[in-house]
Formats: sequence, structure tokens, C-alpha cells
Amino acid sequence: MKRPLRILIVENDPDTRTFFGLYLQQMGHDTHSAGGVSEALSMLRQSSYDMLFADIGLADGSGWDLMDIVKEREIPCPPFTVAMTGYGLPEDRARSEAAGFRHHLLKPFESSKLKGLLEEATREVSSAAR
Repeated sequence: MKRPLRILIVENDPDTRTFFGLYLQQMGHDTHSAGGVSEALSMLRQSSYDMLFADIGLADGSGWDLMDIVKEREIPCPPFTVAMTGYGLPEDRARSEAAGFRHHLLKPFESSKLKGLLEEATREVSSAAR
């Protein structure tokens, strides 16, 4: 059996953060959560994660800001990053890519899309561990 992914969820809405974390835990993953950019930066400095889901609209900045700060300050970032947002215009997707997100997941997202991303991350993490 493959080991669970260590996932950091950055989401300012407490209900969404809790529900999403529980959903991922039920899928067998180890989840941690932050309510904003500052808290996420602190967590990234203190621990390592396999995957990052970051909302774009946060109270103390944006998911794009988070990725910019991570790059500027050379803070370790999970290898598999996903922007999750209601912003779905082509320029929003391009901005996510420019910020360093590997994927741009539009809310509300389909469970099949989420499962595909988790499977991709699991394969990548498993092959990197060899």
C-alpha cells in the first residue's frame, strides 16, 4: 500500500477548510490546514508536505502571493501544488501557472478531478522516494 500524502490545505473559510480536510482524511491522507498566507508560511517552514492546495482568495493575501513569497524567501514548498478557486478565466489560470501552481482547480470541483490529482501526486511522490 502506498503511504498517505502529507497535504497542506490553505483556505480562509473554516467550514470549507474543515470539510475538505475531512474528505481527504477519509481518502487516507494526512492533512494539515492553515487559514491564510502567514499561517501557511509558518507551517511550510516547520514541516514538509507532499501536496499543497491553496485557495486564491485569502484574507491576508492570495494563493498567488503565497507562492511568490515561498519563491522569494526560498521556503521549502511541496512538489505538487494546486490552486483552488472560483476564478476560472484564462488569465486566472495563466496567473496560477506563473505563480508556480502545477494545477488550477475550479471550485466547486468534481470528485473525479480531485481523485485524479491525488493519484498523480501519489505516483510522483512514490517514484521520487525510490
